[in-house]
Amino acid sequence: MNLAQILRVIRARWYVTLPAALLTLAATIGTFVVTPVTYQSQSTICLLDTSTRLGPEATTQENPFLSFGSSLVATADFLARSLTSDASAQELAAKGVTEKYTAALATNAQGPFVTLTVTGGDSAHVLLSTRTLTDYADSKLLDIQRRSGVPQSNLIKMAVIVPPQDPQPQLKTKLELVILVAAVGSVLTFILTFMVENLAQARRRARAIRAGRLDDDPPSPPARPSDETAVLMLPAFDDRPVRAARQPNGR
Repeated sequence: MNLAQILRVIRARWYVTLPAALLTLAATIGTFVVTPVTYQSQSTICLLDTSTRLGPEATTQENPFLSFGSSLVATADFLARSLTSDASAQELAAKGVTEKYTAALATNAQGPFVTLTVTGGDSAHVLLSTRTLTDYADSKLLDIQRRSGVPQSNLIKMAVIVPPQDPQPQLKTKLELVILVAAVGSVLTFILTFMVENLAQARRRARAIRAGRLDDDPPSPPARPSDETAVLMLPAFDDRPVRAARQPNGR
C-alpha cells in the first residue's frame, strides 16, 4: 500500500480518524498539564587533608588544597556511599529531606569531589533539602572519623566548593511521557482506521457473494463459436458460394 492509498483510506474513513486524532490530542495536552514538573538542585563538596604535618623537629603547617591524594578520593567515595545508606536516609528524613537524593563522586573529577543532588516537586523545599544534605555530609564526615578515634589535629575537613544551587526544572521525563502518549495515540488511530476499512471491504465482498458474483471478478464474455464450428454448421447446398469466397479476385 502506497501513500496515495493510505491517504485515500484516511479521507474515506474521516469519521473514524478525526475523533481518534482529537482524542489523542486531548490526551497529549492532558498529560502535559497533569504531569508535575520536577526540580533539581545540586551542591559540590570537597574533602581536605589535615593541614598539620609532623616535621623532623616540630609541627609544620601545609596548605590542604595542595594535598589531593588518592587516599582522599577513597575517603570521598566512602562518604558518598555512607550518605546513601538506609541509616543516613532515615536520619535525613527526620531532618525533613523527603525528596529523592544522590551522593556520588563528581563526574570526570580528579580529586575528592562529591556531588550532592536532590530532586523533587517543590522548588523551595528542594533547595532547603539540598542545604540540609550538605550540612549533614559535613557532620557525617566528622562523626565517622571521631568514631574511628582520629585525633582532632588529623581530622579530614570538608569544604563546600559549589553551594546549593537554585532548583532547575527537569522537563526531560515529562516530555518523554507526553511524546509516548502522542505516539501511542497516533498508532491506535491508524490501526482503528484501517480496521474499519477492512471490515467495510469484508461486508462488500459478503454482499457480492450473496448476490452471486464477486465485485472484483469481471463478468465473463459470452462464448462465441470457433471458425471450424461455423464451417461445419453450413448446409451442404451452400458449398459453392463458400468455394467462390475462398478464391481471390473472383477466380
